[in-house]
This record gives sequence, structure tokens and C-alpha cells, in this order.
Amino acid sequence: MANSTVGRDLQQTNFGGDQYINIIHVDEQGLEQARHLWEPRHHPDEHLPGQPPGALPRPGLAPHPTPIHIGAGTGETPTTSGGPSRRTVLLGAGATLAAAAGALVVLRLTDESADADDYSLAGHADNVNSVAFSRDGIVASGSVDKTVRLWNIADRGQKPRLLEGGHSGKVNAVAFSPDGKTLVSGGTNEMYFWGADGTKLGPAEGDVTWVMSVAFNHDGKILASGDYDHTVKLWDVASRTLIDTLEGHTDAVTSVAFDRDGRILASASNDNTILLWDSDDWKKQPVKLTVGPKTGERDDGLKGVAFSPDNKYLAAAGGNHDVLLWEVADLKKDPTPLRRHSSPVSSVAFSGDSKTLASCGRDNAIRLWNVETKELIVTLSSTEWVKSVAFSPGDEALASGGDDHKVWVWKLPRPANGDTR
Repeated sequence: MANSTVGRDLQQTNFGGDQYINIIHVDEQGLEQARHLWEPRHHPDEHLPGQPPGALPRPGLAPHPTPIHIGAGTGETPTTSGGPSRRTVLLGAGATLAAAAGALVVLRLTDESADADDYSLAGHADNVNSVAFSRDGIVASGSVDKTVRLWNIADRGQKPRLLEGGHSGKVNAVAFSPDGKTLVSGGTNEMYFWGADGTKLGPAEGDVTWVMSVAFNHDGKILASGDYDHTVKLWDVASRTLIDTLEGHTDAVTSVAFDRDGRILASASNDNTILLWDSDDWKKQPVKLTVGPKTGERDDGLKGVAFSPDNKYLAAAGGNHDVLLWEVADLKKDPTPLRRHSSPVSSVAFSGDSKTLASCGRDNAIRLWNVETKELIVTLSSTEWVKSVAFSPGDEALASGGDDHKVWVWKLPRPANGDTR
């Protein structure tokens, strides 16, 4: 590793063939200096201080975050000056610098390459509202551009498969059945069923309104949809017909999720409640979990809900900037708030091993949490609002979609050996 000073409290670092900017002491002046070094719009025709022209051309700055190492586990050491503790964090050029205060931060400067850990898949012409993984590692995405696309993430240079003959309005939600054989997409007054290869099976037969979210039960025989008309609808997957309509929310139902065994269906709403429905008796009064905004903060309702695969936890995306985590065994106990987002949270998802929780939101960030310790593991940053996240089978990658019109695939960070402070 070679270092050379490029500015106050900044060093250029060469690491593994890539070039980074190392912010040694993060304060407002250091952040501003890094911002000017980092963002191409500030100096479109200039190169880095102390470097020959062309050494690090501005257009080559990596456009996305690449987390390489997080210092947790190697020790967060206090500064000798008695100031805040420092962490070693390697981030790409999409990171939010303001969130790095008090940390030792390394920003990747090298351009995106074919072997980059994280990469984007371009094809949509508008915001991506929802992403989902199949058991075979195929990503489905639904967009405001009225399309559903399938991506094979093993082939980065591929063109996505566009599912033909589908939506005439924006697509808000996509989900694969547990066996990966059926895909459902829901949107403005439409919901469609597709085969795993993208073959259109047909529309939902019933009263379809503005679909906000879709989820299959454990055996893939029942589909739940959360609707803008304040209801949850249940569908028979084989016949694509409406089974029942569940009423209880007083505002749009933004997210639905079944537990591992399909026994409980959770629905989250803009009315700041989660209703837990018993699949043995859909007419039974649901258990209600009520969550309000923090004092003085805007109330955006709940936007996402998910059960952990081991059935121990229930998570929700809070409009009041919090991720909320309940223990399923004791739902009467207040949820644990995970507080690092600076704007409303859009979506939550658990890893397959139930050890990691992902959240994303309007602060252009994806945050990964240790479910057991409730601590933040890493922040992945985007340039736009991130609306949906999903873990791959085996938890090797995370997919996200948002307002940059792209599907991103992130290699999940693994702690590096040794202290890189």
C-alpha cells in the first residue's frame, strides 16, 4: 500500500491495484475538500492535486459504492486527541460523505471495471420500484416505465429479458414463488402471473386495484397483495382468482409478508399499523402493532415489512426514519429502533440465514444491520432514492432498485483480516 498526500488530511492510496482517497481526519473542512476532489461536476476538466494530467481523469471516478473493508471487529480505536473514535471504511464514489463524520474513510477513485464487485444493470427507462430474486438467482425488476424485466446476474453484459404483453401502467411490486416457477407483478389496476422464463400465464381474475406489494405464502399456493384501497387481497395462484379481501387498515397497504410457515400474514400501512392475520381463520381479528412517528417528525407511515426466515424477528420500514425490529415471540414488547437513516425508509429484507437485515430509503442509502447485536454493519450509498432491496440465494449478493433507473448488484462485504487503520 502506497500513500501520497493530495490535500489537507487527504492521502491517495494504492491498494490492490485500485486508487483511493483516504480522509485521515473527517471534519467539515475535510469533507468539503474531499467533495471537491471526488465529485466530477466540481472540476470536470481537472485532475487530482499533485498528479499529472490524465493520471486520474474525472470522468473515470467510480460511479457506485464498493465496500471493501469495515473496521468493526478489528477495533474502533479512540483518537489520541480524545476526539471521536475512528473506523476504517472503504466506500465508492456514491457514498454520502456527511455520514462519515468521525470516521477514517477511504473513497475509491478508480473506474468501474468488468471485475468490480458491485455493478449496475441498465435497461429500465424510469424508476425501479421493486426487485426480487428467484431461487435460481434471477432478478426480476418492476418499474415506473410499465415494464417487468428479468436479469441473469451471472452475465453482467447481457440484455435483460423484457416480459411482453403486460402492464399498461407503472409496476410497483414483483415477487417469485418459493419454488421459483412463478413470478407475479402488480401495479396500477393490474396484476400479472408469469412463468420463470417470462412466459405470460395471465392476469389476476378479480377486483384488482392499485397493487403496492405482493408476497407468496410458504408453499406458493396463496398470494397476498397489499392495495392502495386500504385492503389486503388473497389470491389462489393456480387459478389466479380472488379468494378473499381483508379489511382493517385505514390507509394504503404498502407491504405484505408471510412468515416462514405461512401461518401469519403481516401487512404494513400508511396508517402506521402492522396487522397480523391468522391464515387458519382469515376472518379472525388481526393482532395490531401500532407505530407512531417521532415527536416533531414527518409521518410517512410504514413502507415495508418482513419476517426473518428463522421466524424470530419481524422488521418494518418506518416513515419516521427508523427501522423497527420486533421479537416475534414477544410482540407486546416495543420494537427496537435501528436509527441511522436520515430520511423515511422504503424497504427491508432479511438475509437467508437471518443474520443480516437490509434497509433502504430516501437518503440514497442501503444499510446492513447485524440482527443479533442490532448494530450497523455497513452503509452502501447511491446517488438516488433506493426503493427496494433483496438478498440473493446463499446471501452472496444484494440487489437494489431505485430512482436512478438501474438495478444494482452489490457483493456483500466480508470483514478483512488485520487492522487497516
